[in-house]
Amino acid sequence: MRSRGPLRHRSRGNIGELMAIGLYIVALTWILTVFLHTVSLIQKKSEISQLLRERMLQMETVGFLTDEALSDLTGELETAGLTDVYFEDTTRARVPYGARITLEISGKLEGQVTIHETRTSTAKYR
Repeated sequence: MRSRGPLRHRSRGNIGELMAIGLYIVALTWILTVFLHTVSLIQKKSEISQLLRERMLQMETVGFLTDEALSDLTGELETAGLTDVYFEDTTRARVPYGARITLEISGKLEGQVTIHETRTSTAKYR
């Protein structure tokens, strides 16, 4: 037989290469998990903002936040993941047409992130 040159030996991998790949996979999994959790929090915050916007539109037509609307909003916020809900400078008594009305809440989103949101408008009822 003819020789085609020196025989090439296959290099053997070592444990260091395998560990590098394993660490890479673990790091990517961690980054993906943190990303998905953050996106989830942003989505819930957006939901809460939408609830407050809808309630502010109702307050504009009534002139204040009624007791029934307050309890409904509290339940909706808790369903959306907000705990320790506190209504700070929210307009709770009827104001005259054109007067300023405020809806201000604070709480903890999923018990971790403190959020504070304020909505302001004017009373538009007749």
